[in-house]
Amino acid sequence: MTKTVLKLSAMAVLAVFLLGSSATAQDYWNLSTLLTGELGTLSLISECWRMSGYYQYHYTLHYDSGSHQVHVFGRDNPEDLPYFDASNDSGWSNPQYYEWQFGLQWDDGQLDPGETVVFSVKSYYEPDEITVFAFAANASQIATGEALGWRTTVPEPASMAALAIGLVGLAIRRRR
Repeated sequence: MTKTVLKLSAMAVLAVFLLGSSATAQDYWNLSTLLTGELGTLSLISECWRMSGYYQYHYTLHYDSGSHQVHVFGRDNPEDLPYFDASNDSGWSNPQYYEWQFGLQWDDGQLDPGETVVFSVKSYYEPDEITVFAFAANASQIATGEALGWRTTVPEPASMAALAIGLVGLAIRRRR
């Protein structure tokens, strides 16, 4: 019985090592999409960098074609997770985090066809390979698409495997 436990423990350690070594920490994410609708077509580049203790998100919005001005840019925050230090490079009103808001919205701006504006925000939450609803609008027209978003993270597979192996080891030991 002791040899069996030792063999299982050795296999568990090897499995955790192999699973853990295949997972690499990612420091940069990006997504390029188009926002389309009555307002026209806008190119949106969503980027995120892992910083020291937080994640920095940038949204570069370029107005490709259309005949109206864009006055609002926003994106979902489906889990209502906190964010901070929202900013932009063109004098738009920056969003402030409020509970139960479920979105970020930069207002009172002016983006004409052919122009570009960069929005940024910081969050303690990393992107999770998800996309969220994004929009650009003026009083009567809207263009929609997807942007890089964040959500609460779930444990990585190696951590879950280590937990499962530990529980199996405890069960085996208890049976003895």
